[in-house]
Amino acid sequence: MIDLSMKKDPNTISEALMGKPLLACKTSEKELTTILPENKSWFSEWFNSPYYPVLYKHRNEQEAHFFIDHLSRWLRLSAQDHILDLACGRGRHAIYLNTQGLDVTGFDLAPESIAYASQFANERLRFFVHDMRKPFRTHAYSCILNLFTSFGYFDTEAENVDTICAAVQALQPGGKLVIDFMNVPQVIASLVPFEIKEVEGIRFEISRRVENGFIIKEIYCTDRNNSYHFQERVKAITLKDFHYYFAIAGVDLCQVFGDYDLHSYEASTSHRLILIAQKPAEASTILPSRRCPKSAQLIFCNAACRSSIRSSASSSPTEIRMSPKEIPIPPNCSGLSSFR
Repeated sequence: MIDLSMKKDPNTISEALMGKPLLACKTSEKELTTILPENKSWFSEWFNSPYYPVLYKHRNEQEAHFFIDHLSRWLRLSAQDHILDLACGRGRHAIYLNTQGLDVTGFDLAPESIAYASQFANERLRFFVHDMRKPFRTHAYSCILNLFTSFGYFDTEAENVDTICAAVQALQPGGKLVIDFMNVPQVIASLVPFEIKEVEGIRFEISRRVENGFIIKEIYCTDRNNSYHFQERVKAITLKDFHYYFAIAGVDLCQVFGDYDLHSYEASTSHRLILIAQKPAEASTILPSRRCPKSAQLIFCNAACRSSIRSSASSSPTEIRMSPKEIPIPPNCSGLSSFR
């Protein structure tokens, strides 16, 4: 049972904290209770809710450590590396990486999560409130991690492109971007339409559906005599879609895994879609975000354009080597030349 009187209102978190480390600014309780923007997103409401960590408490530290150990060995991470945990949540991956001797920065849009993670901050571990659609730093990190389906939350393809481009901007030349996403074909095939869970005395009624290209989860929770409704809405992004995003951002997709053991990816059976992309060592000093502004949404403006790009993408990720200038543009999408 959650005593909401002891919790900060999830709808009243300070936008003024955006881009500031909680540890450094010594944020007071009063500063944490100013107003969010009027048009609140589902993820702002749900991730700042006290019920989010309750529902997902089964996703424990052991699972995080297991995956990070395997990934660190494959990436050959060392104490000299600078790691960014993009959309870090409550910091479970970032905190563990730091205990392994790595210098780690984590950021997330949810101030409640960053406030929790900042309890563990130190000279080589820091946390920020930041929107991953916006540039953060330039050429600062040797590896960027986006884990546990922390992507695809936005309404438009332009916002997905902005997110990838902002991450690429933050990568050092030769750096790697890791995205751990759900495997959409397997998720849809095994979708459970409705279930009821009881966790810590709280009843969760959960329904799932696929609608307009999104996998939607409606969450109704009952705590004592109070009822609350939240939603998760994640874009049904496939491996081919990620090919497009990476090609636009100018990075090479070099490896795809299908689970936390880092076994090969199989579209029909793998539980995860784990992608590792690399920024070219000779990367231009022109910021990716300047090559890929919001006008990049024209790439996804119609089926003809998507089909044209798809026909140029090999089914093997190691063969994808398209730069932004090489992406084919049908005549009805010629406006894309503005960002090249």
